[in-house]
Amino acid sequence: VAKVLRFQDSILDNSVVSIVFVRQSRIEWLNRYTEQMLGYNADEIIGREPDFLFLDSDDAEKVRREVPEQLRRGEHYQAEFPFRRKDDEVLWGMVCVRAIKPGDLEEGLLLIVVDISDRKQAEEQLKVLNTRLETQATTDHLTGLSNRRQMMNLIEQEIHQADRYQTVFSVIMVDVDYFKALNDRYGHLAGDEVLKAIANVLTHASRQTDTVARWGGEEFLILCPFTQSKDAFTMAESLRGKLQNTDFGIPEQVTASFGLAPYKRGQNLESLVQEADNALYNAKVFRNCVCAS
Repeated sequence: VAKVLRFQDSILDNSVVSIVFVRQSRIEWLNRYTEQMLGYNADEIIGREPDFLFLDSDDAEKVRREVPEQLRRGEHYQAEFPFRRKDDEVLWGMVCVRAIKPGDLEEGLLLIVVDISDRKQAEEQLKVLNTRLETQATTDHLTGLSNRRQMMNLIEQEIHQADRYQTVFSVIMVDVDYFKALNDRYGHLAGDEVLKAIANVLTHASRQTDTVARWGGEEFLILCPFTQSKDAFTMAESLRGKLQNTDFGIPEQVTASFGLAPYKRGQNLESLVQEADNALYNAKVFRNCVCAS
């Protein structure tokens, strides 16, 4: 019997998962892997409550609250938590708790903890990568504004909202005047800086509820929710004036033309954008002005 017990102890001590025995809320035994995983010696842990190992005290309280109820039903408890090693490094563990005797929790609890830090790190890296890819898919790389694809999605959503709740909105198309001549005269790098500066002016001078997107080339599109034609016109005129009075770091004034269109019930995206584009075409006849459809 003694030989069998020593063999069992050897198996537990050489296990590649953490095994901890808790009785009356205190740690009574742990295997060697637990010492390696947490960085503590056994005598630094035995006799203490497990709470100090949790990174977040709320997690310890959650375990204390949820575990007894599940174990009394004959179930096991499983969850993932961040833990704090002795050297203050954080590790993630998947915890499985079983009762030695479900009908009497005073007999003690067996905790098995698997180190899943590598998996959690991989998940976090994947999350960051997905966020980056999503941002690249919806953002213009030069200006940091929403791109054409994202703006089309937003307009479709606004159309759905307007039809369902009988709300209004408008779009404003902006085109930089004589931009090709600016590029030819001062170079593409200077032209890019002008576009970035214009994006900055349009964003900061618009309302928080508006969305400014780079539509393509030197064109921008502004989505203005809950905005009728006359209010969109006032806003466009204000933006036009701000651009006209901005120093863009080149020897000449930079201006833009604006064409706006209010949404009409039953219109589709293509029709609405075409109306704004037609209005912009009229504005380009005179330059540095605002025209409505």
